[in-house]
Amino acid sequence: MDQHDTPATTASGQHIPFIAHGSYPRRGGNRVSPLVDSAPAFRRIGEAVEQAQHSVWITFTFIATDFQMPDGRGSIFDVLDRAVERGVDVRVIFWRPNPESSGYGQTFAMQGNLACLYT
Repeated sequence: MDQHDTPATTASGQHIPFIAHGSYPRRGGNRVSPLVDSAPAFRRIGEAVEQAQHSVWITFTFIATDFQMPDGRGSIFDVLDRAVERGVDVRVIFWRPNPESSGYGQTFAMQGNLACLYT
């Protein structure tokens, strides 16, 4: 039995049925673990980047350039730069927020629109 054979449930215990079919076949060896805010999530991201041997592909919805990763790792750019220095293929997509939403919360505190590919 692997993770594809284990029934999924919601936080309230409600069963989530398996997908019966799709346009692409199910492949083993893949795992998605959503990480939502807070130090444990950013700590895990930092650890994953530091342990990467071949590639790091990451997507950010919002980013504050002055944010510091936990445990003295520096900014996310510092973490990714160190991975590049080790020869890891690093690719990042930053979501560019709409100007209409630029006033919502501190996650939109950046000036201007940022849309770049970090390689």
